[in-house]
Amino acid sequence: MAAAKAVLVLGMHRSGTSAVTRILNLLGVSLGSDLMRPGGDNPSGFWEQQQAVAIHESLLAALGMAWDDPRPLPVDWLHGSAAATARTAIIELVRREFGGCALWAVKDPRLCRFAPLWIQALVELGVQPRALLVTRNPVEVAQSLAVRNSLPDAVGQLLWARYLLEAEANSAALPRCLISYDALLEDWRAVMTRVSAELDIDLGDYQSADAAIAAYLSPELRHHHATQARAGLESFVAPLALPLESAVSTEVLAQLGPASRRFEQSLAPAANVISGLGQMLSHSRDDTASARGELGQARMELEDRILWAASLDKQLEQSRSQHGKTVADHLEALAWAESLQGQLGATQG
Repeated sequence: MAAAKAVLVLGMHRSGTSAVTRILNLLGVSLGSDLMRPGGDNPSGFWEQQQAVAIHESLLAALGMAWDDPRPLPVDWLHGSAAATARTAIIELVRREFGGCALWAVKDPRLCRFAPLWIQALVELGVQPRALLVTRNPVEVAQSLAVRNSLPDAVGQLLWARYLLEAEANSAALPRCLISYDALLEDWRAVMTRVSAELDIDLGDYQSADAAIAAYLSPELRHHHATQARAGLESFVAPLALPLESAVSTEVLAQLGPASRRFEQSLAPAANVISGLGQMLSHSRDDTASARGELGQARMELEDRILWAASLDKQLEQSRSQHGKTVADHLEALAWAESLQGQLGATQG
């Protein structure tokens, strides 16, 4: 695998990472075989490795967090036993799914947070990692999250900032490229040409994939549009979002370092509130899981009662059938007795 290259697609949920990853795939980049099925919130496909998502979910759970937790990861998370378990699972996944691939990609928004773990695993395997960062207007991201997950806009924008900054910090040592969802929809060829050059990867023949990509990039892919770039933008996100308003380029990433420090400073007075929000979301997830468990138990009990009632109905029907047969036998016996009595009377006469 020493000559292989792996593209880590990094971007917040609802930022267009699915579209980017699918275009990479149509241009010849392998995504492996065990992909997540399309869902109601993404009918055109997620293009995510199911096992990769499962690894990330398990690691987040071990850290007492989930994808919508706005708190920073624990400072020592990368050196814990949960991370070691996840790294082993990542290595097994890469060997199984991409052992014979010269160029492949993996996508999951949680990669923004866990990229260091993947980089460690890939370096151990001799695979050359690249980072493709995907960004989108945070107002649009928050609108989409509000519809899908009922998250307040401020929380959605906070998560957008958290994922963006961690993606930037975690990819700083890699060959990387920053693109925007808007630019991809406007001119995917120009965007992918820049991706190919900045990541030093061969994306194959655009012409042969043109029809498939054109069919995939339908207007239905985009459900939320910010009418004005700055309308609804939270003040704590503005220092990060404003540099991305102009034509997005990889050079913009250099501006995010100082912006990141200002972002953290602006959140410092609200640190306790954010921590409380993370804990509240965690409790909410636990309550939801408990409620689902109780609902599942009630459903099982109801199904048992339905089965018991069906069995009782069947037994009752069998009893009725047996009763009918008994009555018929009784009537037949009476008729036979009457016939016999008539025959005896005739003989005596």
